Amino acid sequence: MWGFLTASLASWFVKSPESEKEFHDKIKIIEKRLDELRRVRELKESIEKKK
Repeated sequence: MWGFLTASLASWFVKSPESEKEFHDKIKIIEKRLDELRRVRELKESIEKKK
């Protein structure tokens, strides 16, 4: 159990730049999709108000 915990902590502290970049790229993609969903919600609300 302690070995797993220390290995997990060590891997968290010693991240490779590639995995860090991948992580940030994925975050950007998720943020973009959330923005798109917010826009869709705004359009839907706008359409509902006009009914």
